[in-house]
Amino acid sequence: MLKEMGIHVGGMANSHGQSTEEYFYCSLFDDPRLGEIKFDEISKNLHGKIPNLEDEFDITMFNGKNVALIE
Repeated sequence: MLKEMGIHVGGMANSHGQSTEEYFYCSLFDDPRLGEIKFDEISKNLHGKIPNLEDEFDITMFNGKNVALIE
């Protein structure tokens, strides 16, 4: 029973995380700005791969001088 509860609670956490990511992505899409920094490009679920290391960033924003990683 405890194992089943863990699966259900884990599923709720994943669902909440996806909703939160979508909210922030949509909030930043029309005006990709953090403080005084304006970004030219916004992406979600960017995958990076370095030998023996694979990662994913929920939201990334770029301009000519800055990179923002939102996890």
